[in-house]
Amino acid sequence: MGKLPYHQWFRHSYYCNPYLILETDEAVSEHFTDIFVNTVTLTKAGQLAPTPMIENDARFARRFTEATEETNWRGALTRDAIAAARAPLVAYFKDGEPLGCRMFGERDYLPGECLVKYSKRLFVSDMLQHGRFHLRHNRAL
Repeated sequence: MGKLPYHQWFRHSYYCNPYLILETDEAVSEHFTDIFVNTVTLTKAGQLAPTPMIENDARFARRFTEATEETNWRGALTRDAIAAARAPLVAYFKDGEPLGCRMFGERDYLPGECLVKYSKRLFVSDMLQHGRFHLRHNRAL
């Protein structure tokens, strides 16, 4: 990419094609939250750890930078917005050890060999009882 750091290339690329510019502030905040939550992973020890953001052609790093830029220029990247983005992660730990850790117990996680679906109870119940999956397409991810 040249001598500039990745984040500067990502910013340049985004401002050449600011695909979020016509979205509402609420949609941009939701987009930021979706990306923010996906930049962390749950370790086997039940702790949050950063997702390697440079994997897959720096996909998450690029999207995180773009979402941050869009919220920044709108003045929407506030403490409240960050707290809202963190809320799903904080809620996951509200009862101590997360359910996802208790479910798997001592089993080893084998990347690429299993599907883990975190979702609202309604959608997980529908999946288990009727084989219906609730999928959300996010064009920016």
